[in-house]
Amino acid sequence: MKGCKARRVVGVFFLLVLLPLACQPSRGAKDRRPFPDARDELEACLRQEAVADLKEDGKRRCVGLLERFVDEQAGDPRLEWASFQLGRFYMERMDFSAAGDLFSAFPERFPSSTHHRLARIHLGICLYYLDRYQESLEMLHPLAEDPLAKPQAAEISRYLAENYTALRNLPSALLWYQRCLDLLKRDTERTGLQKRILEVMSRGWDPEALQQAANLFADGFFAEAVRFGLASTLYLNRQPRLALHHLQRLADRHEKDVFTPYVSTLRKRISSESLPRICAIGCLLPLTGRYEKFGDQVLEALLLGSGAFQPFREAGLSIRLSIRDTRGDPRVAVSLLRELASDPEVVGIVGPLLVSEAQACAPEAQKLSVPLMTLSQREEVARGADYVFANGLSMHQQTETLVGYAVQGLGCARFAVLYPDNSYGRLARDLFAGKVLEAGGRLVSSVSYAVDKADFQEEVRRLARESGWSGTLPTPAPDAAAPFSEHPGTGAEQRELPPGMAAELAQQRAGLPFDALFIPDDYRKVSLIAPYLAFHDLRGVVLLGTNAWNSPHLVESAGEYLRDAVFVDGFFAESGTPPVPDLVAEFRMTLQREPGLLEALAYDSLSLFAEAFERAQPKTRSGVRDALARTEGYPGLSGPTRFDAEGRARKPLYLLAIQDNRIRQIQ
Repeated sequence: MKGCKARRVVGVFFLLVLLPLACQPSRGAKDRRPFPDARDELEACLRQEAVADLKEDGKRRCVGLLERFVDEQAGDPRLEWASFQLGRFYMERMDFSAAGDLFSAFPERFPSSTHHRLARIHLGICLYYLDRYQESLEMLHPLAEDPLAKPQAAEISRYLAENYTALRNLPSALLWYQRCLDLLKRDTERTGLQKRILEVMSRGWDPEALQQAANLFADGFFAEAVRFGLASTLYLNRQPRLALHHLQRLADRHEKDVFTPYVSTLRKRISSESLPRICAIGCLLPLTGRYEKFGDQVLEALLLGSGAFQPFREAGLSIRLSIRDTRGDPRVAVSLLRELASDPEVVGIVGPLLVSEAQACAPEAQKLSVPLMTLSQREEVARGADYVFANGLSMHQQTETLVGYAVQGLGCARFAVLYPDNSYGRLARDLFAGKVLEAGGRLVSSVSYAVDKADFQEEVRRLARESGWSGTLPTPAPDAAAPFSEHPGTGAEQRELPPGMAAELAQQRAGLPFDALFIPDDYRKVSLIAPYLAFHDLRGVVLLGTNAWNSPHLVESAGEYLRDAVFVDGFFAESGTPPVPDLVAEFRMTLQREPGLLEALAYDSLSLFAEAFERAQPKTRSGVRDALARTEGYPGLSGPTRFDAEGRARKPLYLLAIQDNRIRQIQ
């Protein structure tokens, strides 16, 4: 066998020693004595323990004796066991091709044998070592569910995991490793498997696979292993600063256990490398005036991301922030951008935050050739400007995600929009209508309302009329109670979205004027509108919302009326996906509060600049710009991030719903 194959052997010795085998030769069988001069040696070779106990010379002698026996003694009752034992010797010497041939022929050669199951297990393992992973999976999967193979369940699970690892299917691999770990009883065996899993995680994985794996494990060994895998992947992708950040969190939690040597080794490796010392980043924020509160929130996130609150930091890259107060004035913002651009050490600028400031600063940043990462919702500021990147949560992203989920996940085809008559509402309406058309759906009704509106009975009726619906909405009696005459309730009747929800809701919606209703307004207005929809028997309609819905007050005020509603956001503090839990804990510990969307976007923007600076060749503004443009799957608080050709951030948004009287992530 090749040397690389030898290095990939996973527990064959353990398998051959401990796998229960019941097909040993019968001592009462007639001894045909084919080798009078080697009778005792042949008997020694037929012992189950021989594969493990004999020295190398003895094993080679046994293989020769057993090969002769199998070839020449066709009628001997010990032939079945001799064939099996020869296959085990082949496996021990890593001749998996010869072993596989023996085990694959076993059912045909010994049709009455009661040991076909064990032969299939051994064959499945041989196929793995022959790089025939799919065939191995097909062989082992049925055995994993076979109750008669229970004594071998741990090893079957182990090799299913190894096959999925080889196929780069990380979520499936970890699920089978978990089953194997649960079946192992000895501490030494459990520790050995945990070390193997950490070795697997250290190889580096696709960010999407890591995110899928993180969704499977909320806590415990496997959740921590995924975090170590993320750190290893960041290091291999030349993002050492962020890798060190995650490794520090792991080191704090694992001072002396199976993780310790792996975390310590990777930290030392990163710290020993020559890293640039200082990355200077400018910041344009409204720190006084009307938007001071938002500017302060963003500034705290940037300071946390720069390490300003850490008295002791890892050796390596340091971030220097040059902070400027725009006062919410576009003219001031442009002047300060020019000032920052005049500093040759500043390689990029985070901000501005406001749309008007971003629109004014983007062309100036392009003119001065300084990378600018805006946090505003208008992603078009980056269009046609290769030095400008948009990392805000745009309405384009939100409507795209909502329509995609409603059409593909919930089977919706007919849509309506109820929107505020302001620039935000009209933009949301137009983008939503375009996405519905692209997805093959129909916008059957679109109704606006005044921003100070509180009674929505007429708007709900107009939605039904404009859709061309032939049904009739109930008309309340003159003295009928308004929807708010009763408290909306605690949400105790809320139910989770089951796998068959799309079909179920489609049946419910058959008699309704539209399948889904988009309401691009904040949680206060939605809390007023939702009871009117229920009052007019439109409960079967799927309600869709923007990130402005994402508030715990939404549950308190209208949870009962929003049981099947779906809304999106660019950040969710309760997500279990790395790196969210660790960084949320850091926010709580350092700033005594949870981060929101703005803080997440700011923290990610600073980290994106720092990582781009480390990867940039040369380490100039143009080098940083090119490195940012090449970003793929950056694992940030706001999700795996990349930038498209127009400099717009592209990342999967969080799909949220009210379940069990709280906001939960559904995708």
